[in-house]
Amino acid sequence: MIGIVYINKFPLFKYVMIPKSEFKGIEGKGISLIVADPKKHWEVTTSALGYLLQDHSKKGIYVGVTSSCDDLREHLRGQRVPDADLFVIDTIGKSAGANHMRQENCIMLDAPSNLTDIAIAIDQHVHGRDFLFLDSLPTMFLYNPPQSVAKFIHFLTVKLKSLNIGAIIISLSKYSEEEIQNLVLQFMDNVIEVK
Repeated sequence: MIGIVYINKFPLFKYVMIPKSEFKGIEGKGISLIVADPKKHWEVTTSALGYLLQDHSKKGIYVGVTSSCDDLREHLRGQRVPDADLFVIDTIGKSAGANHMRQENCIMLDAPSNLTDIAIAIDQHVHGRDFLFLDSLPTMFLYNPPQSVAKFIHFLTVKLKSLNIGAIIISLSKYSEEEIQNLVLQFMDNVIEVK
C-alpha cells in the first residue's frame, strides 16, 4: 500500500525506488521494454524517469495512457525527481475530467484509443528530445486492437530510430499476455525485467 506524507505542498510517496542498476542501458538510443509487476508501476516509472532526467540529464516525452499529467508530476515531485525537461502527452486526463489543457509542458488528447492523434502529438514535440517514455503497453491494448497497437509501436520505433531518439515502453507483466508482448518484442533492442 502507498502512504502519502506531505512535505511543503508536494506529497512524498512512501515506496522504495528501484535500484538504478536495473535500468542500465535505457539511457542510450535504443528501444527498451521494461516488464514489471503492476504493483510496482509507480516505483518503476518514477525510478526510470529519475534515472534519465536526473542522473543522465536527458530531455524526454512521456506518453501517459494510465495516468494524467497531474498524477505523474505529483509522483515525480513526491520523489524529488525534476520534471522541467519532461514534456507530457496526456491521453487519459481529459476523459477523466482533468482540465490542464494550458499547463506548461503538457498537452491533453481525447483518449488512448486515438493512435493517430498520439502519433501526431509525438511528431510535433519529439524534436530536441533524448527519449520517449510510453506508459503503458497493456493499457494501449485495452483501448485498441492488438494489430493496431503493434503497427503503432512499429511506426514509433522506426520514427524514433530515424531521429536517433531512445524509447522506454512499460509493460505490466500481470496484464500482458505472452502473445501481446510477442507482437512488439520484435521491435525492441532491450528487454528489462524488474522483479
